[in-house]
Amino acid sequence: MADDQLSYPRMCAWNSSRTAGFTLIELLVVIVIMSILAGLALPSFLTQVRRSRQAEAIAYLGSINRAQQAHYLERQTFSSDIASLGTAIQIRDRYYTYAIKTSEADYAEATATPKDSSPALKGYLGVVYVKTENGDRTVNSLLCQSETNTPPNVNIEGSPEQPTITGCNTL
Repeated sequence: MADDQLSYPRMCAWNSSRTAGFTLIELLVVIVIMSILAGLALPSFLTQVRRSRQAEAIAYLGSINRAQQAHYLERQTFSSDIASLGTAIQIRDRYYTYAIKTSEADYAEATATPKDSSPALKGYLGVVYVKTENGDRTVNSLLCQSETNTPPNVNIEGSPEQPTITGCNTL
């Protein structure tokens, strides 16, 4: 090399002496984008979790209703105990408490009440009743949904031939 020619490093945006990695600004931009995406997705995720818990309560009450129908067909009476129905349903699960109420009339109620009184979860009521029509007795069932976290109040009145059920938002 000649003495009059000095060797200087090339000055450019991507100097080879720069260490590899991300700058703080680049990391902050990524974090902000991820936060925005999480903020958009979280409410939808929580809604789906709530719906799945409610669907579990609906399925359990449907099982209790079917077991009550079978119990009535075998014994001509409704069961007042979930354990005697032969289902694998726990009286208390993680999110709901289940109970059965029978009456002297020809009907039984099963309720699903949210455990923590969470306003996000709805209460449910299953009703199994006997209807007499032209001398034939049939065992029918309903599943009612409340708009709040308590099971709906349902009134079953009238004669066995024409029972009147009020206060039920059927599913």
